[in-house]
Amino acid sequence: MKARFSVIFLLALTLVCLSAQICDAQKLFTNEVPVPYAIEGPDWRIDIIDTLHNFDPNGAVSTVIDQSNGDTMTFNLNASVQAFAYNNPDSTNVPGALTYAGPTFIADRTNDKIDFPITNKIDTLTTVHWHALNLPAESDGGPHQRIQKNQTWHSVFSIIDEVQTAWYHSHLMDFTTDQVTRGMAGVMYVQDPGNDPLYAQLPNEYGVNDFPLNIQAKSFLFDSNNKVTSIKAGEKPGPGSFGMVNGVLGGALHVPSSMVRLRMLNGSTIKILNIGLTRDLLYNYTTQNDSIHFDTMYLVATGGGYVDYPRPFTNNLLSLGDRREFVVDFGQYDHGDTLYLTHFDNKLPKDAKYSKHWYSSAMCAFVVDTTIHPEQPVTVLPATLKSYEIAPGPIFKTREKKTYSD
Repeated sequence: MKARFSVIFLLALTLVCLSAQICDAQKLFTNEVPVPYAIEGPDWRIDIIDTLHNFDPNGAVSTVIDQSNGDTMTFNLNASVQAFAYNNPDSTNVPGALTYAGPTFIADRTNDKIDFPITNKIDTLTTVHWHALNLPAESDGGPHQRIQKNQTWHSVFSIIDEVQTAWYHSHLMDFTTDQVTRGMAGVMYVQDPGNDPLYAQLPNEYGVNDFPLNIQAKSFLFDSNNKVTSIKAGEKPGPGSFGMVNGVLGGALHVPSSMVRLRMLNGSTIKILNIGLTRDLLYNYTTQNDSIHFDTMYLVATGGGYVDYPRPFTNNLLSLGDRREFVVDFGQYDHGDTLYLTHFDNKLPKDAKYSKHWYSSAMCAFVVDTTIHPEQPVTVLPATLKSYEIAPGPIFKTREKKTYSD
């Protein structure tokens, strides 16, 4: 009788624990991951503005695990803090205007000049740098091209790069980290539908089965009650970092039951990422990975364009500013199934562990939604993407070193 009671008690306790985990997961990922609106031209105008942004509007992140020692800590991140955003001037007063980061530029490869008018409406200097694009120095937006308050800078260039995912961000001398951390970062698609045979073979419906994911590690300042007061630029010593996607903590992104393209950007200022997809919700990166079920992500492109064939990965490194395009087959899951985009700090190479620990390993949830129907769903990936060959030319096994006397 006692043995039977013990079994029933253990079963009940197990059900309670499982229910608690499910409730925790539902509570942790209640913020909708915003998909920035897209600008496809010919109006490429952008204003840089001061904003107020709430990184946790539904209070999803309250109790977290301090990954340095496993202690439970409670924070209130459901408050608006000062931030920066890029917006088209006609979008600032309508639904969809951004309070953090910037819209996605979707531009076709062209030999024609494109004019990007950038107006600085904040009280400090800034620049806008086009990261990964080949363009003239006068259009690059580096530290030497400061935009004064209320000044409009015209960046004019032709888009000649390979099909890829690039990004734009502040590059102001001594203030790049501060401004990028506070929101000055956006994604850019370079595409070529008319000449790219892979365009129709890969998911390409923006916001339906093709998503930009700006992944960032961010630290905050808190008051005596652990309520957030501001962004801490540069991740200086203090409380650990929080992982977020597209400017929200504890976010959920609904995806169709088919193949989905995830264009991941490591928009952090100091954190190297080791990202993967898992059905297990991880609070702590010290969890033994041997018991975790990793789901396959197929790498189809890097910051340099398409790779040779879809390469399967369970986890992948993203250094600062890196872009990776993965295709994930969500067609194998049922409605409501959830996968978590997770940073595996314990899989980082030792040399890459130079920033602070995280308070949360899972950065966002992907929820399969069978009511979402892409117009042209992708169910099979092409076997090959691009051919690469070693460039012809002589190979020198030795070299001559001249001295000043020569």
